[in-house]
Amino acid sequence: MEVKKILIPVDGSEQNFKALEVVKNMVEQFQCHVIFLNVIEINSIFTHDMLRILKEQGKKILKEAITFVDPISFEDYCIFGYPASEIIKKAQETNVDLIIITKKGLTGIDKYLMGSVASKIVKHSNIPVLVIP
Repeated sequence: MEVKKILIPVDGSEQNFKALEVVKNMVEQFQCHVIFLNVIEINSIFTHDMLRILKEQGKKILKEAITFVDPISFEDYCIFGYPASEIIKKAQETNVDLIIITKKGLTGIDKYLMGSVASKIVKHSNIPVLVIP
């Protein structure tokens, strides 16, 4: 399998940094195009100001990830939605060859389990998924 385009969801967590290290190594070896994706899970109690702040934080997280990986070419997206669904959707829209995710993230209960987001992506994606422990 030739990997030319990778999607990595970024959330700013320490766990996510491990996945970014893998992406950085792949970029250095294969000059992959990288899709950086920050998905903000919306909650009905969020005010407009809260959503604006979350979007700003998401953009900052994306910028830090891009700076760390230093890809030759990339796209970045900060969107609202359900993480697993949005990750799979963006991977299909952008025709990536591989999704790289971590076992756990920062979203709610995922901090304590294998991660319902990771599980859903592995189960429902028709694109290969590399899960970083």
